[in-house]
Amino acid sequence: MDSLDIPELEAVAEIIPHALFVKNARSEIVFMNRACEDVWGITFESVRGTNAAGAFPSEQIAGFIEMDRSVFAGGKTVEFEEVFWSAKHQENRIGWTTKKPLYEADGTPRLLICTTLDITAWKRTQSELRLSNSKLAELYRLSPLGIALNAMDGSFVDFNEAFERITGYPREELLHLSYWELTPRKYAEAEKVQIESLISTRRYGPYTKTYRRKDGSEIHVRLNGCLIAGSDGHDQIWSIIEDISHDEFLKQELVNAQKAAEAASEAKSLFLASASHELRTPMNAILGFSEALEMGVAGTLGERQKEYVRSIHEAGSYLRDLIDKILDVTQIESGRINLELGPVPVLPVIARVVQMLRPEADAVQMRIAVDCAPGLAIRADAARFQQVLVNLVHNAVKYAGKGCTVSIEAQAAGPVVEVAVRDDGIGMTQSQLAHAMTLFGRGKTHAESTKSGIGLGLPLAQAMTKAQGGQMTVTSIPGSGTRIILRFPAERAGVPGKI
Repeated sequence: MDSLDIPELEAVAEIIPHALFVKNARSEIVFMNRACEDVWGITFESVRGTNAAGAFPSEQIAGFIEMDRSVFAGGKTVEFEEVFWSAKHQENRIGWTTKKPLYEADGTPRLLICTTLDITAWKRTQSELRLSNSKLAELYRLSPLGIALNAMDGSFVDFNEAFERITGYPREELLHLSYWELTPRKYAEAEKVQIESLISTRRYGPYTKTYRRKDGSEIHVRLNGCLIAGSDGHDQIWSIIEDISHDEFLKQELVNAQKAAEAASEAKSLFLASASHELRTPMNAILGFSEALEMGVAGTLGERQKEYVRSIHEAGSYLRDLIDKILDVTQIESGRINLELGPVPVLPVIARVVQMLRPEADAVQMRIAVDCAPGLAIRADAARFQQVLVNLVHNAVKYAGKGCTVSIEAQAAGPVVEVAVRDDGIGMTQSQLAHAMTLFGRGKTHAESTKSGIGLGLPLAQAMTKAQGGQMTVTSIPGSGTRIILRFPAERAGVPGKI
């Protein structure tokens, strides 16, 4: 029998979703349903009565025929995986094929009833899944973070090697322990909070605590976790455990270092304050005696003697000013600076500063210009505000360059008063400015500078301004000069004027 002519059988075959085909004893196709056409990409009419030699590669045809003979010889249904060419997909596909042999009454091979299920996509998915599982397994095994799976009662179901290292327990012992046996009792209340989060959101953490290790020591850890469905259908807790003992060590070291630095800073401030006070007494004596000598209290001095006395007085005045600045720095750093904040008229302070520094400016042919509103007032400490302006204007006179102009301008700007000190001198680069804004730093290095001073002017002015509730900003451009703006809370506004 080389063909099927039973309409009912054909109708049943058409509704089967898998490829179903029938071969005779010569491996010639005598029937195939439409699913075969969809899987193979060929029509029944194109292969009817043939072994489909034109539809598949020759080596595949040879394999099909060899398998057909083997099935007939074996006399029983065979299931196996095979590769076949699909004209529809233009690629080799993988099929799960079943072949059942039928025989004539005398035992002669008659027909092979065959089905093929295209499992290509399933095989690819399985391959990808195996690869993914392999990657996850390696990640689980090699992860530097501890990973643990616990039952809801706290018993350990599984964990990786990193978790063993964190706890100090070998695998065999951990499997007989509970999460609660690793947790010190002091975390009882915190654990309740994490369990409530786990029940309500199915997640918990990040949660920082300690584990009790096998040797009795405690190790700082950070945990994050979630609920997952176990293989038995019951919830299990999946946790990531991070060893943060080194972080805690560094944190404590940082605290210790900060305390040591604060103690050192306090000791430095106390030393400088004490030393400055001790230096001030003999320095006042030196200044007093030099003034007395200059006035002729001890008798008339010759011209050279007067010159020496003036030099002594100038050097002593410089040193006293330096001592005062060092005291100011230590008081600001320690927060013990005494301030009397109140309304301070700006113009009178500027006038006094100009009067104090004009002789020094005249000596280097510098002009000091002022533009200020007579009624402007700020909230500040009068003496400290004057000290800030003296430092800034003195710096400008000292470093701007011979023949330059120093401008002092003040104006109201909403809730603040801006007082600007500007010069058109040599200016500074950004690196020089950054250096000048640090304590004991100067716009130029000691090797480059021919000016005296230890670099307290700008940083002291900035710190003093901040201590009074003001702000100070500095901009400087090489060849174009430096501009410093002070901003203090305004007390009242006035009408712009000039002096």
